Amino acid sequence: MKKLKIISWNINGRAGFGNYIIPVKPIMDTIIKQIPDVIVLTEFISVACGFQDLKYSLSELGYRVDISPYQVNTNGILIAYKKEYISNIINVKSLREPNFLYTQITVNEKELVIAGVRITTSNDWSDRKSQFEQVVKELKIVYSNNVDFILAGDFNNGNIQFESNLNHEYTNQRKKYNYQMIWKIIEHTEKWALITPDQGGQYVGGKFSIVTRSNDDMKLYHTKDDHIISTFSKDEFYIVDYSFDFVTKENGYGELKPTDYLSHLHTLPDHAVLIAEINFSKRIK
Repeated sequence: MKKLKIISWNINGRAGFGNYIIPVKPIMDTIIKQIPDVIVLTEFISVACGFQDLKYSLSELGYRVDISPYQVNTNGILIAYKKEYISNIINVKSLREPNFLYTQITVNEKELVIAGVRITTSNDWSDRKSQFEQVVKELKIVYSNNVDFILAGDFNNGNIQFESNLNHEYTNQRKKYNYQMIWKIIEHTEKWALITPDQGGQYVGGKFSIVTRSNDDMKLYHTKDDHIISTFSKDEFYIVDYSFDFVTKENGYGELKPTDYLSHLHTLPDHAVLIAEINFSKRIK
């Protein structure tokens, strides 16, 4: 079975507000460097300036592009995959909240669903939980049809406390939705795999996918909001990492570093690129 490389990236589309322009050059530079089989972009806006350039560039590199239908005041998802993976019947499904898109492709005669997700932010974290439960519901439908899936995206689970402790209890709003809750539901209830780079690793100096900032005291938090859920066993994911290689002066980041707060930069990605390489031969029983 062929190995598959997937990248997932929140490109900071902000629902297209403020004359947002898709950062085509950093995206294409990253894709050319990584040469993935599958690309998932979240916070993607199909009506933003730059989309036709991006779509053309992806097509020229040999990718087919599926996008969620444009809806006012929300983000969408883009899924691109090598044209050789097109099946005769393409099943595509999209949701508004959460931002969710899946497409069914054929890889070496094997049916496979590729899905992208972004849990939208809300001050009521029970709403985030409801969105996550909707994602699980959709994945269970795919699973019931005996089709394997790989879902990647931004879960907006917030700063992770005691990441190696499955049973850590949060307080206040975070009690309603958090990383440990996702972990329990995916791996213990559904028996799927939750893939997080360096899961349980150290906070200071460890891996992270975004730097967030407290509105109260401007304290910075390095957290992991971007993950993969799959029916394939964890040991099939032999490379999993976050990359901030795109944070350069040439791409418009000035002197900023990946460990700095980046979300104030208009039209530039503020999340790491989530990269995974998968054997996808052994399904979780």
